[in-house]
Amino acid sequence: MSTRTRDWHAWINVTLPSQLYHLHVIGEALVGNEGIEAFLTEKEPREMTPSALPLDLHKSQRRGQWQQRTTWVRVRYEKTLAAGQRHGEVDIFEGGTSIAHLKVETVT
Repeated sequence: MSTRTRDWHAWINVTLPSQLYHLHVIGEALVGNEGIEAFLTEKEPREMTPSALPLDLHKSQRRGQWQQRTTWVRVRYEKTLAAGQRHGEVDIFEGGTSIAHLKVETVT
């Protein structure tokens, strides 16, 4: 069963005066307690469209006692790209199942 998620956004910031671009992906995941962290990693192996960056959603329980109460936690992924390198889309997966498909906006 996949995690409920919401409010996904992806953009590349090209406004900085450097040769590097910065890809940002943010969203929220519903988890069972406030001690659970959610994070994204690049999916391996990359089998998808070359212009789409595939990411995997992971969750990790921090140590300690946590009240069992569902809550939304922020999910964030950042990557520095060489100038001219772009991703037009981002695909987010959990356990091999697609849970979100995003168009990447360019911020100038």
